[in-house]
Amino acid sequence: DLARRIEHREWTSFLLHNLGITARKQRNYSLSEQYSQESLVLAQKIGIPPIICYILNEYGNLHLDQDLPDLAERDFNEVLANAPEGGQDFVAFAQYGLARVAVINRRLDEARQLGEQSVATLESMGRREAREVKNWLNSLPVNTNKDGEE
Repeated sequence: DLARRIEHREWTSFLLHNLGITARKQRNYSLSEQYSQESLVLAQKIGIPPIICYILNEYGNLHLDQDLPDLAERDFNEVLANAPEGGQDFVAFAQYGLARVAVINRRLDEARQLGEQSVATLESMGRREAREVKNWLNSLPVNTNKDGEE
């Protein structure tokens, strides 16, 4: 409310984004969608690519939580399309999202490749999210050939 009252559009957008994340984690998907939509519209009006990428990534997570992989894939590809120059973290987040979509679509080799690219980038940047991606990678089933060998 305070950010709105002082008409600080950047903070209003980012705070709405955080409310969207909180609502998603509480499994209140309709409220998360509402906050995320308002946040995205505002971020697009003010034209700040990093905020747009954070919101689009969150939309992807929301759509994965709702078991809507086609929408999630669109969202993560939008992150890639909007990532600012030097925004390797956004690329890595999108790769992780696309890797999770690939698992849903039973494309395990693609999922593993995207996940490995994501974790390598996040680790090189010292980002804490690298641990989450690494744990996810370790949870993937082991690929076996037709003879059952690794």
